Amino acid sequence: MANEQLSNNKEEDYKVRVNELEQDEMLYQVQQNFLKKLQLETGYKELDGKKKKQIQDLFDQLKDLRFLSVDHYIIFVKQFLSNFQGFTGYVDTVLDKLKMEENKIPDKGVLVLYTGGTIGSAPKDINDPDSPQVVKSWKELKRSTPGLDRIGFRVDAISFETPLDSCNVWQDHWVTMANIIYEHYNDYEGFVILHGTDTMVYTASALSFMLQELDKPIVITGSQISGICSLRNDAHQNFITALYIANSKALNLPIIPEVCIFFGNKLIRGCRSKKIDSNGYVAFDSPNYPLLGTAGDQIEIDKSRLKPKQEQSTPTLFTTLNNTVIMIDVFPGIQNSKVIENLFKDPDLKGVILRSYGTGNIPTDKKFLELFENVTDKICIVNVTQCSKGSVEMGFYETSQLLLDRGIISGFDISPEAALVKLMMLLGEFGDDIDSVKKYMQTSISGEQQYTLQKTTFDQKGELSSENRQLNLEVKELETVEDSELINKAILRFHKAAIIPERDKDYVSIKLFVNIKGHGKQEEKLIGTFKKAKVSSEASESLAFDITTAKTMLIKKEQIKMGRSFKNEFSFTVELDDNDNCSFQWDKAVLELYITD
Repeated sequence: MANEQLSNNKEEDYKVRVNELEQDEMLYQVQQNFLKKLQLETGYKELDGKKKKQIQDLFDQLKDLRFLSVDHYIIFVKQFLSNFQGFTGYVDTVLDKLKMEENKIPDKGVLVLYTGGTIGSAPKDINDPDSPQVVKSWKELKRSTPGLDRIGFRVDAISFETPLDSCNVWQDHWVTMANIIYEHYNDYEGFVILHGTDTMVYTASALSFMLQELDKPIVITGSQISGICSLRNDAHQNFITALYIANSKALNLPIIPEVCIFFGNKLIRGCRSKKIDSNGYVAFDSPNYPLLGTAGDQIEIDKSRLKPKQEQSTPTLFTTLNNTVIMIDVFPGIQNSKVIENLFKDPDLKGVILRSYGTGNIPTDKKFLELFENVTDKICIVNVTQCSKGSVEMGFYETSQLLLDRGIISGFDISPEAALVKLMMLLGEFGDDIDSVKKYMQTSISGEQQYTLQKTTFDQKGELSSENRQLNLEVKELETVEDSELINKAILRFHKAAIIPERDKDYVSIKLFVNIKGHGKQEEKLIGTFKKAKVSSEASESLAFDITTAKTMLIKKEQIKMGRSFKNEFSFTVELDDNDNCSFQWDKAVLELYITD
């Protein structure tokens, strides 16, 4: 996949207007350390005991006061110290020394992207607590978050010029967030995005695909109750914990090199997240992948569940998305509706997420299935389950087998939200190259699904009969892996297959062999004998042979002999086992390897 590089034109980069970077002045640290530095100055040392006591008493009181900025603090300090002749000149000197010490700290801190959401909302009318909630500015949220100034590291911020309810977030906002992170990537230990809960899952999934090969955390959080106007809320805890997770140095935590959501007490891979509760504090879960971590009295990270940390200076950025997609829920009676037929006639439609029943099933009405068969060469249709947990298993039931034969692809256990934004990103990257879109939809890019489907196609047609009982498929270098343990399932599928047993039999016995060729030698091994029932040539169905038991034979091997490199090449032999008058024919064969992510 190509890399969409960041341009230098800010107006092009930021389609959404954002405020200037607000750098943390570390006001709390200035207040805590100002007197210590002042006491080292010559003028202070020359004061008598009474005056030193007056200055110490003042600074003790100043430690507990909240100021709007360092400038306001310094104005107050200078005004007081003006009572001591010639003493105000030390103020700027002390401030400069404090800033020099801050700049030497290796901890780069965290950049917060404030987009809006409930976490920063408050009643529209400050005098009417029952008026509708609207999203307020970053400054109001920052001022309302207790302990933020005492977190111990720099917390800079960039905020949307117009903070949003997340129902108004779409791909222009995702592009803006991705570009901001890309531009400032090397300036911070990690990033926190404050976001509304309604579309948080979509944003988390989108950024997982748009920013790849990460070596630091991007943590998205928000709240169910406002952090500005409600004393009892989940906003402050979510925000502060997200900051610590984003800055692994602060609590000596493992680095999380991916986009994630922290909410309630759960740390979730972003492209595996699901909103499960519209009101409760634990609003998000990860139904099909274990939690990355939890936060109780301690923050616990499970390193075994994290993506590998990438050793590169910047991530790979993708910012072209195509939203000519739609999500369709299958429901009883959909097969008799004209809506789907009319929808598929739209020339702009490029992608469909089909939310099917259970493990991937839809009604098998013939005319309804024909609608899909006629469009899958120009539209990518991805089958995902309506269930909140579990996976599509296309071919397990006949209903989903019929979809597979009509060009609909499996989304495995990917969530509908992640599938939708992944499809948008791939359509933006590959355009009308639907075959590439389908290939990468079945590839785990960011840990969003359990499998990557590796396919090797044998295009030749085959026809076996009593006169011609054996056929060797063409020799191929397989799309495979080097470790057989990663192969969860291996299927050799014959498309548009037809099987006709002898009249007095219900099945045909078929033998499959794998032929492995490497540095001049060829080895043929029997995979097994399979009994297959009659399949009509008019059905246009595929016929699957589960050859997972042979997976150790199907791995990629490269050998060096006398300075030359030899890669294994593979073929299959198909043979009718019986001497009966039977036949087996097919249009093409495809080896499907389900590689565990």
